[in-house]
Amino acid sequence: ASRQVVAGFIVAASCALLLATIMIRSVTTPISPRGALHFYMNGAHYLAVGDLYDEAASNSKIYRWTGARFSEFHSFPTMRARDWEYFEIDGTSYMVIANYRDVIAYAVDSKIYRWTGTSFTEFQSIPTMGAVDWEHFEIDGEHFLAVGVAGNRSHIYHWAGASFVDFQFFTAQADSVT
Repeated sequence: ASRQVVAGFIVAASCALLLATIMIRSVTTPISPRGALHFYMNGAHYLAVGDLYDEAASNSKIYRWTGARFSEFHSFPTMRARDWEYFEIDGTSYMVIANYRDVIAYAVDSKIYRWTGTSFTEFQSIPTMGAVDWEHFEIDGEHFLAVGVAGNRSHIYHWAGASFVDFQFFTAQADSVT
């Protein structure tokens, strides 16, 4: 059974890369995908792909593996999305998206979405400035989110039982490709 899981993951990952390549080549608007993420939720494989448009906000998408191909499943309004992070807290699924900037400024909110059983809905908005990476981690049962930014003020947020709260900032600049 473990070989099937590994083989299934390799097939899903290979299909995800192929899908991302096909999507890049089939879009006529200037686009540079950022932050592709494979995740497994409720018995299904998903691929989240962030779209980085040069001129305006875009809709990044989640695709669901149907057994033969990835089909569009969900769309998120994003602003030059750079990264996705899927995580679970107490059996509830969440997705956070690193919004890098809009056409005017780097100070844009990144969004945390919560799975409702049928779709992801906006759960929390976190002020960020040039967000390029999110990481969820757990220490002694406590949940944290760290955001890396293109500037020099990255943050760690702590799960306070009902939402994430600002926990600590540190001077660190995340890698950024413009």
